[in-house]
Amino acid sequence: MKQRLYLHRCFYMIVLMCFISCASTSSQKSTEDTRSEKQILIKKFLSNPSDVQALVDLGILAIDISKCRAAQLLFSRAAQLDPENPQITFYHAMSLECSGKENEAMVIYGTYESISSSSPYRNLMEGRYRLLTRKKIRAEMQALLAQESLLGIEKISPNAVAIFPLSYQGDNQEYETLGRGISEMMITDLSQVPDLQLIERVRLQALFEEMTLGQTGLVDEAFIPRYGKLLGAGRIVNGVYSLLDEENLRVDVEMWDMIYGREPLEATRTDDLEQLFMLEKQMVFSIIDEMGIELTPEQVDQIMFVPTKNLQAFMDYCRGLAQEDAGNYLEATMYYQSAATLDPDFIQAQQKAHENETLLEAGHDFVDIVENVKRRDRRRRQAQGPAPLVGNRLQHLSNNLGSNFVPGQDTREAVEELTSVGVELLDNLPAPPDPPTRRNQK
Repeated sequence: MKQRLYLHRCFYMIVLMCFISCASTSSQKSTEDTRSEKQILIKKFLSNPSDVQALVDLGILAIDISKCRAAQLLFSRAAQLDPENPQITFYHAMSLECSGKENEAMVIYGTYESISSSSPYRNLMEGRYRLLTRKKIRAEMQALLAQESLLGIEKISPNAVAIFPLSYQGDNQEYETLGRGISEMMITDLSQVPDLQLIERVRLQALFEEMTLGQTGLVDEAFIPRYGKLLGAGRIVNGVYSLLDEENLRVDVEMWDMIYGREPLEATRTDDLEQLFMLEKQMVFSIIDEMGIELTPEQVDQIMFVPTKNLQAFMDYCRGLAQEDAGNYLEATMYYQSAATLDPDFIQAQQKAHENETLLEAGHDFVDIVENVKRRDRRRRQAQGPAPLVGNRLQHLSNNLGSNFVPGQDTREAVEELTSVGVELLDNLPAPPDPPTRRNQK
């Protein structure tokens, strides 16, 4: 039994040493620096294989050199030992994403709200979650288009409503993005009705991109039934807006019934531009009336809520939506922040600014994220100063205790799983040496 445990331990060490020594780094550090880092990490791990920080350091290096499977195993083990550590949680999700297990990674990224707001890993997890969500929605739209001929009316939900961005009929570019903001407000207000299921703007944008509508969002009415099937939406609201002069706004919308195929219901509203928000509320109540839905007084109050009374702040918010839909998260953040500055009570603008900041922060590739986080962690450790003497002594004691480490069941399982990594990690490494005999021990 002792010989088997010894072999397990030796094999575990050899695999990790081989993984580090045989891997080719993708970072820009010199070969000498990389070799020195590897030696330090190996020594640290060998001194105590149950040292969580050693597992973390090795896992980060594994991601850095694209050894995704090894990184996944290392961070899985680290997460077992320290499940509340946000750094480990983040990198565990990254290792899964790196291994192509994006759905599993999203589950972990999606727990970002349980991470302290003071932790730098919270925004990274939120950003990766939002990016993967967009990627997943885009893949779903591609799949739907590929199977479009198989989609029937039975897949359409009568309570699902899609609000398309209103199209601008005019040549004053200052108001070109106003329709996106109006549509977004309509989505927000209609979502206050529990019986309705609103199609997210991100999903609509993904469909537009796949159908090469892109940023125009222009919808050919002849294809409205097609959009309804692809989105599973029983009702589609589409329309246009224009400025009659510098002060008056006109909005024309149509609501299409995908279930019964009736002629679209039309509604037109004209009002002073300063009354934009009240005009939007009127459009929302018209849609609700046409659907025969009775609202409670509480729901009416929720719909009547105006997020901002500052028209310029709302215009910047609309520009932010357009930049976000185009994937320009930096520009979107700037517009949202401007809107929040013009109206500090504009909560939606603050939320959008934060969301796009996380998208911007987490939008790099694996190597860039790892390098950025490593630099940030290094600066934080330097700012904190050297570890206290008692901490050093405790760490030294922990390392000494780890030298007598005997693998438990979890460790043996991890070892057995590591063997499945196969030739990628082992290459031509010779078999581990035989266990010592009594003669050798004398």
